[in-house]
Amino acid sequence: HEGFSETMCAVYTKECLPVIERALTQKTFKILDVLEQLDTRFLEIDRQPFYRPGMFHNINYREDTL
Repeated sequence: HEGFSETMCAVYTKECLPVIERALTQKTFKILDVLEQLDTRFLEIDRQPFYRPGMFHNINYREDTL
């Protein structure tokens, strides 16, 4: 989406769990590093029927919601 991977809008199977657990144990918290170890498929999200403009607006601060 706009050049970024929306990794929280995803389906992860239970087969991913050992890789994710190992990453957490090794303090590897960047999800893109974990995805490199998995059979990852990315969809063009803006081509999906549920997509709506603005649905991935980044909110880190109260001002971001205004």
